[in-house]
Amino acid sequence: MIDLKDLIRPPVLLAVAGSAALGFAAGYLLGRDPQVLRRVMAAAARGWEQTRLSVAEAREDLADRWAEATETARHDIEDEAFAAAETVQAAAAGDQSGRQDEALAGQMPKPKRRAPAAAARRRPRAGRTTH
Repeated sequence: MIDLKDLIRPPVLLAVAGSAALGFAAGYLLGRDPQVLRRVMAAAARGWEQTRLSVAEAREDLADRWAEATETARHDIEDEAFAAAETVQAAAAGDQSGRQDEALAGQMPKPKRRAPAAAARRRPRAGRTTH
């Protein structure tokens, strides 16, 4: 249960007095000009929407910057990967062509010597016919 002695403490009395004063002021203003509440609520709603719009624009800007940074990083990584691949490919091609030259030199037979051209063209002997 609530003890009645707790209600007479200074912070509690100050809170009750402040609430009563605010209620009296609000009632007085509404009694003098009924449109005040509507204007206050419209101003509060306008401020709220302005804040939401600013937050949405900031979020969109941040998302655009993040996408741009991500795309730049992706391109940098791809460029580095392609450069490394080209270097490795060039080194491998150089090593492989040297190996192929060595392998071909070891595997290729030496060319045979041809007989002189005169011996290759024999003249038919006269008198020797088979028909």
